[in-house]
This record gives sequence, C-alpha cells and structure tokens, in this order.
Amino acid sequence: MKLVSLTVLHYGREWLEWALRSTSPFVDEQHIFYTPHPSHGHTTKHRCPDTRAELREIASGFTRTRWHDVDQFYYEGEHRDYARQVCLDAGADLILVLDSDEVWDPDDLDAAITQAAGTPGLWKSRIKGNFWRSVNWVCRDELMPDRIFVPGAGNKVRYLDGPGFWHFGYAIAEETMLYKMRIHGHRDELRPGWYPRIYRDWKPGVTVECGVHPTNTCDSRTGKSFWVPEPFDRNEIRHLIGDHPYFSDELV
Repeated sequence: MKLVSLTVLHYGREWLEWALRSTSPFVDEQHIFYTPHPSHGHTTKHRCPDTRAELREIASGFTRTRWHDVDQFYYEGEHRDYARQVCLDAGADLILVLDSDEVWDPDDLDAAITQAAGTPGLWKSRIKGNFWRSVNWVCRDELMPDRIFVPGAGNKVRYLDGPGFWHFGYAIAEETMLYKMRIHGHRDELRPGWYPRIYRDWKPGVTVECGVHPTNTCDSRTGKSFWVPEPFDRNEIRHLIGDHPYFSDELV
C-alpha cells in the first residue's frame, strides 16, 4: 500500500518543518503543491511574508518530498482537487491531507491510518486543539476537516474515531496573521476589527465576548462562545515541537 501526504502551500514557513516532520515517518512520499499567489479566492497587493526559496529549503530537508510548482488556480478547492489527482496518478492508495500549520502526534497518526486504510472514503478528523497566540493557550471546537482520502468510494464521508491533530494556524507572527486575513477564504465574513481588536491586542486571561474566532461568534442555540482561549500545558507537546522557536514564548 502506498501512502502519500498532500500539502497545498503558499505561505506557512513558521510551522512547515514541524508539520512535515510529524508525518514523514508514516508516508512514502510527501507531495507539496506550491503556488506563488493565494488560492483562497482573494488576492492582495501586500507581499507574502514567506518566499518560495524559504519554503523550498524547508521541504528539501525531507528526502521523500516531491515539490510541484502550480500557478493556474485561484480557488483552494480546484487547487486541492488537482493535487489529489496528481497523488492518485502517482499510485497513492491513501492520501493524508496536511496543512503547513498542522502537527500530528505519532500515536494519533498511526491510529488514523490504521482506521482508514483499505476503507474507501473521505475521512474527517477532529482537531485536538487550536493554539491561540502561543502554545500556552488553546481553543477547542467540534469541527472535523477532511484529512484522509482513500480512493474507491468517491467522496463518501467517514469519521475517524478518536485520532486528531494539533492546529498552530493562530500561533503565528502578527505579520503572517495580517497577511492570512487579507487572503482568507472567508475574508468577507470576518468580524469587524478582528485583527487589531481581538487578535493583536489580546492578552492572557482576557475574555472576549462571543470568543476569539475570526468569523464564528456564539452558538445561536446555546449562546456558547466559539473559541474561548484556555490555558494549556505546553509540556504535553514538548516531544513534538520542543525545539520550535515559539515553544517558550508567552505570546508570538
């Protein structure tokens, strides 16, 4: 059985090495599909904080990485569909979809692959935690993005029972976050003043009405806030990211 990972990449230098490191021992090939322009449906005149050379250098540190330069897509769905087909054409029996800001614990990834292998479908995985401004604060939710594809049943949805990954997309430099919001696929849905008022000016222990998520606020049924930062013991993930430059930072 051939296992590959698929990463659609435009920026993401800050966590890319740790993402690839967490999956490299489990896959036969790591396919990276780089685009020099955003493919989230929005563009900006502002310069991307990460260069192709920087991202390529990180990827080159992994021996089974396959780099693809892609310049024809402006929408993420089309970009991912193309990438998935390239992986299938390369003989993949299982495709792990990996964003540059996601890190798997080896036990979780092993369990996820074991569950999904041989059972066609689009497998959804839980997010163990969304880190907020550092690895000292985490937000929890019940969202389950698609993370494993096994060909043979179209896009039949299945759910991984238990395993999940850590998400570091909100524990990034302020410059990167500002760029991310400018090209975000849900840019038109952003809460007014989210970047300066909620993200940039947030301090540990501050309670934000309706939570800190950039688009979601309160559950209309329960009134519960969406994404409330809670303290996290970073030593729980020291074995995964203990050598990361942000590991000891109070705030990024």
